[in-house]
Amino acid sequence: AKSGKKRSRSAPAAESTPTKAKETKEKKTPQSAPASDSKRPKKAARTDPVAPHLDAEIVAEAAKLGYEGALKNLAGRAEVAASGKSARALLDALRESKGLVNPAKRALLGL
Repeated sequence: AKSGKKRSRSAPAAESTPTKAKETKEKKTPQSAPASDSKRPKKAARTDPVAPHLDAEIVAEAAKLGYEGALKNLAGRAEVAASGKSARALLDALRESKGLVNPAKRALLGL
């Protein structure tokens, strides 16, 4: 039969929590020895991004249009740098793509 008293929800939860789960967690000890080199993930060798030579006048023009970051991003791409396109060509491609870097890259490389 139900009693007229209402129990708070936290009281039964505190009484019914399993203690075995807590005990097993406490028994486990973390490994003190670091993982061997063969088990560690390999880190890719960092290559310093080549600072592309951009004419200050072109950079200023790109800044006026709000494309300075996009111009530097586009100029820093390995494929674009290897193509040898001028900073003016990069800015023109960005203008045509409305500041979007990937479409500008595709237009420059003819992809």
